[in-house]
Amino acid sequence: MGGREKLLPLKWEPAEAAFKWSTGLRRALHRLSQGAAVRTGLALADFISQVADQDTDFQSADGVAFYFDGCLEPQEKALFFDKTLPRMADLALRLPELLAEQSEQTRSMAGELKDSDDERVLLPLSLRILCSQQPGLILMSQELAASLLSCAFLCLFPVARRDEHQLPAINMDTMFEALRLRPSQAQKVHCLVNYFNRVCEFMPEGTISYERKVLSRGDKVMQPGFWGRNHGGLCSFEVVEDGKIEDVGWEYAQVDFANKFLGGGVLRLGCLQEEIRFMLSPELIVGMLFLPAMAENEVIEIIGSERFSNYSGYGGSFRYAGNFVDSTSKDSWGRRCTKIIAMDAVEWPGESQFQEKLLLREVCKAYCGFLSTEKVPSICEGAEKRREYEGIATGNWGCGAFGGDLSIKSMLQWIAASEAGWSTVKYYTFRDKKAERLHEAVRHIVENKYDMGQLWSALVSYGKLRGSLDKSCDFFSWLVKTSL
Repeated sequence: MGGREKLLPLKWEPAEAAFKWSTGLRRALHRLSQGAAVRTGLALADFISQVADQDTDFQSADGVAFYFDGCLEPQEKALFFDKTLPRMADLALRLPELLAEQSEQTRSMAGELKDSDDERVLLPLSLRILCSQQPGLILMSQELAASLLSCAFLCLFPVARRDEHQLPAINMDTMFEALRLRPSQAQKVHCLVNYFNRVCEFMPEGTISYERKVLSRGDKVMQPGFWGRNHGGLCSFEVVEDGKIEDVGWEYAQVDFANKFLGGGVLRLGCLQEEIRFMLSPELIVGMLFLPAMAENEVIEIIGSERFSNYSGYGGSFRYAGNFVDSTSKDSWGRRCTKIIAMDAVEWPGESQFQEKLLLREVCKAYCGFLSTEKVPSICEGAEKRREYEGIATGNWGCGAFGGDLSIKSMLQWIAASEAGWSTVKYYTFRDKKAERLHEAVRHIVENKYDMGQLWSALVSYGKLRGSLDKSCDFFSWLVKTSL
């Protein structure tokens, strides 16, 4: 069963070789699916408190009541309780059936891969814990993802052993805590409710893959001397001051400035780049169920998630801005061609981030993320050629809340993308003042025909001299001055 019994709110029946709901939960969910008397936030909170996993310390009743009874317009409330919630209960009820379907479908797909020239071990593709240092991929339908998210909303997942496996919390009760004090929390729930309204009205038929990518500790790029001796050319680097990474289009893989625990604070009070991206595409949250924390040589890649919401603002100013219709084409596995690369930077590294040891850690982390490892069929929908991504869409990774230096992190991503074989990096500055000299630095590097090794060596040299420099002298300023 690959550890699934530790993840799921179901019982394994050996005689039937299948998962089943307990009698009590099955009856409760059936009543809810038939339109049981749950018409208010207070009644919903009471229902959740009764069905939630026994180890869940459910303290969000006030927040659930406040949101559904005070934050929704009457017609929005009626839609959720009359139509959406019963269908969510039905989705949860169908979890055993959907898991069985997934096992059958992925067994067939795995057979196709086994017969191909794929060198990676992708088997099995079915739901399980993707443990640290074990590369692997899980494939599921959007319907199964919706079922799992419905279970998370109703707080049905067992919580007792998640810490043991370094898994983040998955039940959604924490989203409703402090909801009165944080206006952005209600806006995040608006995104979630919009997702459930959409999929319960019309279930999308796509597929999503969740992959743990592991860079071997013996890989040449992990060796201290590799990067300085690398004379490969740098790819193109485009600085974009306005716009958002998630609007770039499927042709660019999108970087998620991740916490080592996938999703970061998305189900708590977090509302920064990663959390916002997960609210726009709640299917990303599903990965939190079975993907333990990332080690320094690991990255998580998700292909196929659909975007459902628009937004404005950031952090405390974040606001749900209505529906989003995702028209991204699909590959031969039914995955939308949106690729999300979740990679975590070192948190609050201080001055140590300029040392070669941490430079190596960050460039290898980015390289692991940017390296294309999938060998699965990738024919675009309606096309006779293989799907080819044009580049990486990224930005101030590891900066902001993580305290990283933008002038260093941007260059490390450039080097990593170049070594991974990408043709271009599209770098979104979000008009950060610290990025004002990025244009000048990129122009200087291009005009002087730096290769990867030269740029890396410059970063190392800057790090060694950092202690003797004025703290206001970032890498960009130093590089241009020393080359005059």
